[in-house]
Amino acid sequence: MRIMLVGICAAVLVAKCAAQLPDLSIATNNSLEVDNLFRRDVACPVWPYWGPPTPDDFYLRILPLGASIVWGYRSSDNNGFRKRLRDTLRQDGWKVNMVGSLHNGDMIDNNVDAKIGNRIDQVHAASASSTMYQPNVILINAGTNDCLQAYDIPNAGARYGAMLDDLYNAIPGVTIVVSTVLIGSATGIPQYRDSVNSQLRNLVAQRLSNGQKIVLVDTDQPASWLTINYIGDDGIHPTDAGYERLAALMRKGIYEGQKTGFLSAPAETQWSDDGSSPGDNTCDKVYGNGHGPVNTQQGSGLDDGPYVHDSESMGSVATIVTSIRANFTFARIANAFGAHDLLEVTAYLTDDGSGRYYNYYPNDGNGSWTVRPQGEEQEQIIVPDACIAKGVRFVDINADGLDDMICVAVDGTAYAMINNGNRGFTNSGEVWKASEGPKQDRVLLADIDGDGRADYCTIADNGDISCWRNGGQGNMPEYWQELGVVVQGKGFGDVNGVRFFDLNGDARIGRHDWMWMDDTGKTWTYTNNRACSKGTLEPLWRAGSNKELGEGPTHAGMGKNVGRSAIHFANVFNEPESIGLYGRGDYIWMREFQSVSQGQSYYLVNVWKNTGSGATKLKADGDKYCNMMGHSPHAMDYVWVHSTGWMMLYESLGGTFPVNPPYWGPHYQIWAATDYTGAEIDRRDLHLADWDGDGLCDIIYVNPDDNSLRVWLNLYKVNGNFDKWTEADVSAYDFDCPEKRGVGIYDLAVRFADLDGNGRTDILCIKPNGFTSGCLNNADGPEYVLQIKKSEDKDRANFHWADVNGDGRADLLWVDKFNGDGYVYYNQGETPVDGSLFTWEGEGAVYMGNAQGSCMHYPDLDGDGRADMHVVDSLENTAQTWFNLCPNEGSSSNGDDPDTFETVPVTWLGLT
Repeated sequence: MRIMLVGICAAVLVAKCAAQLPDLSIATNNSLEVDNLFRRDVACPVWPYWGPPTPDDFYLRILPLGASIVWGYRSSDNNGFRKRLRDTLRQDGWKVNMVGSLHNGDMIDNNVDAKIGNRIDQVHAASASSTMYQPNVILINAGTNDCLQAYDIPNAGARYGAMLDDLYNAIPGVTIVVSTVLIGSATGIPQYRDSVNSQLRNLVAQRLSNGQKIVLVDTDQPASWLTINYIGDDGIHPTDAGYERLAALMRKGIYEGQKTGFLSAPAETQWSDDGSSPGDNTCDKVYGNGHGPVNTQQGSGLDDGPYVHDSESMGSVATIVTSIRANFTFARIANAFGAHDLLEVTAYLTDDGSGRYYNYYPNDGNGSWTVRPQGEEQEQIIVPDACIAKGVRFVDINADGLDDMICVAVDGTAYAMINNGNRGFTNSGEVWKASEGPKQDRVLLADIDGDGRADYCTIADNGDISCWRNGGQGNMPEYWQELGVVVQGKGFGDVNGVRFFDLNGDARIGRHDWMWMDDTGKTWTYTNNRACSKGTLEPLWRAGSNKELGEGPTHAGMGKNVGRSAIHFANVFNEPESIGLYGRGDYIWMREFQSVSQGQSYYLVNVWKNTGSGATKLKADGDKYCNMMGHSPHAMDYVWVHSTGWMMLYESLGGTFPVNPPYWGPHYQIWAATDYTGAEIDRRDLHLADWDGDGLCDIIYVNPDDNSLRVWLNLYKVNGNFDKWTEADVSAYDFDCPEKRGVGIYDLAVRFADLDGNGRTDILCIKPNGFTSGCLNNADGPEYVLQIKKSEDKDRANFHWADVNGDGRADLLWVDKFNGDGYVYYNQGETPVDGSLFTWEGEGAVYMGNAQGSCMHYPDLDGDGRADMHVVDSLENTAQTWFNLCPNEGSSSNGDDPDTFETVPVTWLGLT
């Protein structure tokens, strides 16, 4: 049988049309030039051989199959070659339906089956999830990652053949278009591409001789068409212009199949190709199946900018007489989340040698510490561990607001003494964290990820800091998660100058800042803010400045060598910058005057009160979503909430989003805490949900002290505006939730979601490990439930309650902090199981995250009743959304984009 090689035919056509076609050896990255090179009005005497493309009267049901190139990686619209190919086929007159188990790109018909990094064998395995769609055309580009990984190159063809066998067996009558591996410069491609491509050419020739419907798209023919100039700077993936040229090749491959008589109508399936039926709005979510990314936020809201330090000298606030070269430290011993007490690590052990005495100077609440008169014995506490001073670290390891004592042994192993809250400590009797290799002096403890629990870190000679996350839900960690390098060395030199402390007071929402100090006490600061980069918890580190000195050190120091050990940071005054924050980190110089004759020293405790500000609030911290205006369909509006509790509404456009901003309708203030309570309210304690079932979201305040509720009803349907809100009578809801919100912006004990589908939000009381009780909000009053959801040993800070499958009941989502993947527990309704009133069915990951978990949201922005995946940049507050669509949904007008018939078509030699 004749071998249909696109490259061979193309070479003939190039020669015959050379006189009329532009010089194809001229490489360009200009998409307009690509369009003009092969526009439809160019005449060529050999084109009658092919004739104009005449579409058949059936759908091209196309499965794009492969890895990152098929996915469209590094293309500006994430569509890669698929949109230009589809648009051109539609303009040719074909009916087209792209199929596949995944979605990517901003085109409507964005089905695909491709995963970044997949080798041939992995593409083979993944293809099983898409064979159910029974495509009549499969476009494959695979083998690049085999080259990059130098993976089993001699058997690439055999592995590819095994994939073809399974595809032909699963999809009778399918035509498969095989693309060779694209040219590239990344290590592995130049070395192995020729071998892989030779095997692919032989494989296609063999399968043709066996009578199988197969076409080879040789990306090397003609040699001047898809050159290295059309490959991006990573040496792997095409530029936009390169993707356009690949689209032209794929189009030519489809027409090769048509000319040979390979193409036939696709088989009937449960899915409609033409999208004439609206589809079922109730369906389980499929991992990676989402329409997007679609730009949906352009960056609204307010923040407080980078940190700018300022201070007020308070002079010497206390004098302490004690031993020479005493070891002082500061810790919250008695007052949770309060000011720091002063401790001296003494040389005295308990009688049995199992504990050590600490001189204890409690914070007096007025910017000093209680020091007993000279001659009187200072108050002491005992910590049941004989840890030497160099190993002593006071940090909060269980997020209760009190500092526990961690003893870091010489080898780096850490042991925990739990602060009981009564100035007493309990030896856990366990290793808190095993050593990672570096010794005691290279171990740092700090809350990196903002959950209120100290993490374990080590610092390398170059200043790089690697950390392990404390995955605790109680006193001790349930697990440790390796975070990798979270701070890159900043070139200051001596790593002994590195410290972590919450300088700006945002530890109420977690996060210790990075500082480096020289021997004079001069200090540089980088504040710790949550970031969004997928696959890591590395924070967004932003350099602080000094109000008077500008950029550079935040603290000027003492102007002379006083020794780093004499300088401390502590919360002395407990004065937060604003509501929702802790007190800021004050600067302390323990100035020592030695009296050798008396064998003791006098210490003047000099304090500079921190009056700085900034880097405590990000724009994205205020984002909330709810249907405030009663839209039908029930698309959610965007509400931005200020840190003090006033709200700005951005009206939904009914679930549609323009290509260009603005993405929302008019915006204006609708509510302020000061107007309705007379005081500011921390925005974490304000919730939006439909309390009374009228289709409008109301405002709910949860008092963080006792979890009592206040509710303001939305009267928009009555008044047509938000000028007035009526406070509801919630006296019947004597809701008793003993849990407390944690540290962190999302670690909330009380949440709201409609569990039973009656249109009224229910009240959830959630333990740190996820165990959920609560109260069903029925039309005739509350119904208290002792157990709504058993614990899955997942941290509640990463819980979201949203309707994933569109059945009207809120499901539970747990989101991975690292990669943003969303794991669903479907709410099956009120059928008691395992002690819970509701039945929950875990389905694993159904949302393929695109950022760190803290940047993931799940509102219903298009109003179809199902939670979309909404990724918000923490700093800029821009957002992209992947819409959660069921089969056929959103595929009206045959799935065409608004510009499908306006796009300049891609064409290739011999096709008009």
